[in-house]
Amino acid sequence: MNPRRRGPLSKRVRNAAWFLLCLNAFAAISATVPVAAAFGGEPVHVALRSSTPASNDTLTTAPRRIRLDFTQAVEVPLARIELFGADSANIALAPARAADTTDRAIVADVPSTLGAGTYRVHWTVTSRDSHTIRGDFLFTVLALAADTTVVAAMDADTVPATAPLGTTSDAVARGEFDARSPAYAAIRGLTYVGILGIAGALFFGVGVVPGVQRRLAPEDTAARGALERALSRARVGAMGAGTLLVLAGTLRLLAQVRAVFGELTLDWATIAPLLAGTAWGRGWVAQMCAAVVALGVVARRSDLRRDGRVGPIGIAGGLVLLTLVVSAAVSGHAVTASPVYLAVASDAVHLLAVGGWLGTLAYVAFAGIPATNVADPDSRPRLARDIVTTFSNIALVCVAAILATGVVSSWLELRSVSALWTSSYGRMLMLKLVLVALVGAAGAYNWRVATPRLAATGGIARIRTVMIAELLFAVLVLCATVVLTATPPPIDMRVG
Repeated sequence: MNPRRRGPLSKRVRNAAWFLLCLNAFAAISATVPVAAAFGGEPVHVALRSSTPASNDTLTTAPRRIRLDFTQAVEVPLARIELFGADSANIALAPARAADTTDRAIVADVPSTLGAGTYRVHWTVTSRDSHTIRGDFLFTVLALAADTTVVAAMDADTVPATAPLGTTSDAVARGEFDARSPAYAAIRGLTYVGILGIAGALFFGVGVVPGVQRRLAPEDTAARGALERALSRARVGAMGAGTLLVLAGTLRLLAQVRAVFGELTLDWATIAPLLAGTAWGRGWVAQMCAAVVALGVVARRSDLRRDGRVGPIGIAGGLVLLTLVVSAAVSGHAVTASPVYLAVASDAVHLLAVGGWLGTLAYVAFAGIPATNVADPDSRPRLARDIVTTFSNIALVCVAAILATGVVSSWLELRSVSALWTSSYGRMLMLKLVLVALVGAAGAYNWRVATPRLAATGGIARIRTVMIAELLFAVLVLCATVVLTATPPPIDMRVG
């Protein structure tokens, strides 16, 4: 190939790859909710098991409290019970409180004596994994009830359609904003991108670059300069990932407020119980603090030492990354699984390993390999091979951790093999596994085939092209993960 034509062609290929990556991300994230719908009906994360008074019950004694029992623990500080009379007037109730130590039941006292007539109970609860559901049911107090007065019956037009006990009507079908809404799904996707971007930068800067430098001869100044350039590019990427995470975190708080309270409000008295009284809120605060600290850590320039180490940056970055992955785990399904500590640890290690594999891959493809251009032409293939080989060693450990934690998390969420094809969560999980297999196949090709051929003509361009294809499949894996976080596992849907 003519050397004069190789440069422009490579540039066009790189630009096209970037465009396809962005287009693929946009299209796939936009499709998350329709895909979720296609993979299974109207799942719910927590369901109403029973109520006192019961749905459509007829009472001869006016109730003095309303009790709701759910299939799993709920965030009591966010629970709300409202009572409406025949004229849709809101009847004052005492604040909802936990009925017992399990947080699976809530009660609200009725301070005033109810008159005869039909009443509607409207309730809103948020599960431990941050998903909000709402429901309505009716009950009637007869005129024979003690200490009651007759009130008008509800008109047929004012009586809402109630869902069967243990279910709730689909928020998406009603046009309500919730965890499965496209905007919320996109925000979760951006959050994952930010975490993976920070994780990849840390693994690249503390693992890949120093590992390659230790292989270099002292007199190979050009290669050392290339590594410094790669590290500088990684810092820029980490700064962008941290900024994205702060932005996505802000949007995620607004989205959660909208989903939980039914309206977007910035009233601190309303938001405080969400942040201080729930696992989601505490995880969000920890994540935002870690993102801000990450920006501060990245802003400090860190040059490679002679021994190939980056210094205190690695320790500070490791603590930040640990906070990020744990905070993400406590905001999802892991907090509803049992044992909860195993589930949270498994999810956190899983996300950490994904960042070490796919996050680092992005920096190798767009920071490490391009930086080798400043090296001597004769030494460039060797430097590129050292970068890819060092990354492959890290990736192998990460893939092993992903497989191990994936098995643990899947079992904790599914509890049976048949749930893989009988539940919407299981079917989406299988789709994710297929996509992960495609990513792994591309990585295996680079590891076993493309890397040994780096010294050949065009070897660097070929391995980078396969890396970009690997990242494209990784975007689809990310989108499948976004859908899974909004899909209830089978253990959440049991009403026993």
